[in-house]
Amino acid sequence: SGFTQARTILQQKCAACHNYHTLTEAQMVATGILVRGDLASSKVYYRLAGASVGPGPRDMPTGGSLTGSEISQIETWIQNTGQ
Repeated sequence: SGFTQARTILQQKCAACHNYHTLTEAQMVATGILVRGDLASSKVYYRLAGASVGPGPRDMPTGGSLTGSEISQIETWIQNTGQ
């Protein structure tokens, strides 16, 4: 599923500083990390290097960035969550 792929990316790229990969999709929604279908409001998306929307820092992960493919997978997951 999109969540499984996204969680793998989060585990590989974000786990050094964040515990997103340990949360369920429902927990991400409940904490505001993920807003179903809304990239600009989803912290897990807009804080990624290269994101062009959303408030706050946009320079995650520190010391690197996600590939275009990884960002695309995260985008697809968020856009399709809750549908």
